[in-house]
Amino acid sequence: MSDIIQTSTYKQTGAVPVVYTTLSASTTFQLYPDMPQTLVIFNDTASPITPILVGDDASTQFAISGVGYRDLSVGYAGNSIPAGQAAAIPLQSIRHWLKGVATVNGCAGAKAAIVTESQLPQYEPFFIQGGRLVATGRLTVNSKVWG
Repeated sequence: MSDIIQTSTYKQTGAVPVVYTTLSASTTFQLYPDMPQTLVIFNDTASPITPILVGDDASTQFAISGVGYRDLSVGYAGNSIPAGQAAAIPLQSIRHWLKGVATVNGCAGAKAAIVTESQLPQYEPFFIQGGRLVATGRLTVNSKVWG
């Protein structure tokens, strides 16, 4: 499972190179709810794909005025993307489906990138909060904690 690489066009001039990630059966990405992000999926496989975007903390009882309750935990099913075509999904418009760790399912072999016009948040890998050492990002068995 690999994260989709994000590209910021914040304060950029001219063409900005976009790095695509090849999607697996289930690929995670970082959602910044207050930032306008667009997920671009290019289907370079031989058959149509239908992306399903899921947040592992999405509500099972989301109230919609005039409609009632809707289960968002099953994910947001996008439109089918034919072979050789691309689609863009503004993530801000479906942020309620993407609470928690956000994942793209059903697009194995396709390529994806996330583009934003905002500055991506910069985090220090470690900081002190409430007297405790806190780490951001993902720690793995190969992470270098001390230089």
